[in-house]
Order: sequence, then structure tokens, then C-alpha cells
Amino acid sequence: LNQRVAFWVTLGIPVSFLATLGILWMVGGTINMISLFGMIMALGVIVDDAIVVAEDTLTLYQSGQPPLDASLNGSARMLAPVMSSSLTTIAAFSPLLMVGGVIGAILRDIPVIVICVIVASLIECFLVLPGHLNQSLARGSREEGKIRQTLDRGFNRFRDQVYQPIVHLVMRAPGLVLLTGLMLFVLSVGLITGGRVKFTFFPSIDGTTLWAAAQFTPGTQQADVDAFLASLETALATIEAQFDTPVTRYAVRQHRQLSGPGIQRVQGDHVGTLKVTLVGDVDGPTNDAVIEAWRANIQLPAGIEKFSIRQATGGPPSKPIEVKLTGQSIARLKDASLTLQEQLKRYPGVSNVDDDLPFGAEQLVVTLTPEGRKMGLTSQGLTGQIRSAFEGRVLQTFFDNG
Repeated sequence: LNQRVAFWVTLGIPVSFLATLGILWMVGGTINMISLFGMIMALGVIVDDAIVVAEDTLTLYQSGQPPLDASLNGSARMLAPVMSSSLTTIAAFSPLLMVGGVIGAILRDIPVIVICVIVASLIECFLVLPGHLNQSLARGSREEGKIRQTLDRGFNRFRDQVYQPIVHLVMRAPGLVLLTGLMLFVLSVGLITGGRVKFTFFPSIDGTTLWAAAQFTPGTQQADVDAFLASLETALATIEAQFDTPVTRYAVRQHRQLSGPGIQRVQGDHVGTLKVTLVGDVDGPTNDAVIEAWRANIQLPAGIEKFSIRQATGGPPSKPIEVKLTGQSIARLKDASLTLQEQLKRYPGVSNVDDDLPFGAEQLVVTLTPEGRKMGLTSQGLTGQIRSAFEGRVLQTFFDNG
């Protein structure tokens, strides 16, 4: 492409992105890491569309057509193939809009951005670019300079001596080319599935904060919870001597509250959290090593229901292993959960095994027998008598002026 045509092709990139940002603002989107990733993915689509239209227009102009006819005919000839490729790309990204849950909320920006960029690129290529090409070609000259002629000779030499022989080889042996492509595809899949090439969608980067959350049975005194949090601090000081390097900066006890990443907040005397800030030294132990050594020095007391040591991780707030149990009997669901937890704890490396169905406080369920109903007793009257037996009953209130 000559300089004038190349300039308008390049200018289509920021114009399409600005139009995309305008559409994104109207639909309530934001600029974030995922939306910027979608823009990077759509960058090649914008460049390809503009180059295809500009090249065909320039070819028709160089063949002798006037600038206006070359611009109109070039955009008309490329309308069908460019539109087909754009619709194919939109169809490939559209299913991501139907993904639900946390992953769907994260990935939704990618298809929105790609679709907006493609639509803006189509508008720019077929409604804006032909007019600019017409003006540029009308002002230009058919005579090429020496530098341009030198570049053309080098390009023609590459085309005739390198590119064409490869194309002829491919045309003579299509089966070999197909098998080569399949072989490379199988090799790529094998490298990933075999673990030769590692893949992590959301890599976990060590942070500087740990949360040790403890939940005891309802009715546990706050002093017992505080004593356990103090033992956690003692165990934390022990592992510093084990690593022979400072590991923690400070630890803060959070009384009567259960907090941490991925933990449902609970308040009460029977819960407590120890928030630990680590040194975060590059040459020091990893967070996983600190957690493993810390667990080895912790003795869980009687009456504790849940205990977990967590750290902030990247990606959506979900657990690596998550099982959903359904049923009509809560007692059977709890028994199944406890059995499954015991099985999971047998696997090395599995920690923080718990469920979201707490035991809850003990309660006494009293019902009337048929004989009691015959005697005229009611459920409301029975509960009132039981409450009076435990809490007492106010018989009379009077004021003593003396």
C-alpha cells in the first residue's frame, strides 16, 4: 500500500476503538482487564477488514479505474467476504453471552467488546473508508518513486522465488499438508494434556495475608475461643524458628466474627478469626509451606465445628473441589456431608474441608399427644408453661412510692 492508503487503514484502528468505547458506555460496560483483553483479541479483525478493502481498491485503481469507481467497486466487491468473516466471528463469540454464574459475569465483557469492535469496524470500512480512499487516490499520482520501485522489486522477488514454489508444493500434495496440520494439532494437545506445557487459567500468586477462622459449637464461651486463637499465635511463632527466618509481621484477633476469602461471615461468641500479615519476602518460604507447617503445629480442641486457614486467590470466588448434595431430609444430608468430608480428608493436599450446613443450636421439640388435646391443652399454652418454668413468670407489677 502507498503512504496515503496505509494512513487511512491505520487511522481506522483508533476510530473503531473509540466507537467501541462509546457503545460500551451506552450498554453500561467498564474498562477493565477482561474488556481490554477483548480489545486486543479484536485488533487483528479491524486491521484485516481495512486492509482487504484498501488493497482491492488500490488494485482496481492501479489497473486504470478512476479513484471514485475504484473506491466504490472495491468496497462492493469485498462486502460479501468481509461480512461473512465478521458474522462468523460474532457467531463464535456469542455463546459466551449465555454462560451463567460467576464465570459468565467475568467473561461477558469479551464477547460484548468483540461484537462492538466488529460492528464499528464494518461501519468504518464500508461507510467511511471508501470516501477517504477516493480523496487520497485522487490527490495521488500514478508515478511511483525510486524507493517505492525498489520495495516492489524486492516484494516481487520474494513472491516469485519463495512464496510461489511453496504454494505449488502445497497444491501438489494436499494430503501431506492436511496430515501435517493434524500432526501439529495432536502434538499441541498432547503437550498440554501430558503436562509438558503448563496451563493455569487463573494463576495463584502468593499474597501477604492469611486468615485462620474457627467456628465452635453454639454455646461455647468467648474465653474458650480466645484461648484457641492465642494457641494459634503460639504455633505461628514456632514455625518462625522452624524456617529460621521472619515469617509474620503481625497478627490481629478478630473476636466474635468469622471472616476470610470464600467464608460466609458469621458473628457470635462461638466464632473467631486470626488475621496474619506475612513478611512476603521473595527469598522466604511460600504461603503453602507456611500454611502446611502451621497446620502441623495446631491442636484442634474439642467442640470445634469448622477450622480453615485461607489465603486470597485469583479468579472467581470458588473452591477447587465443590460438591452439591440435595435431598428432603436435613439429617440425612448432614450425615452424607460428614461422610464425604471424612473421605476427602484422606487425600493428601486437601484442606479446609467443610460444608455450609451448620449443626446449629440444640432445641427441644415438644408436641401434644391425643390425650393432652382431649384434656383441653393447646400448643400455645404448653409452650407458655415451659417458658415460665425456665424464665419465670411475672404475676403482678406494682409501684412502691416509699
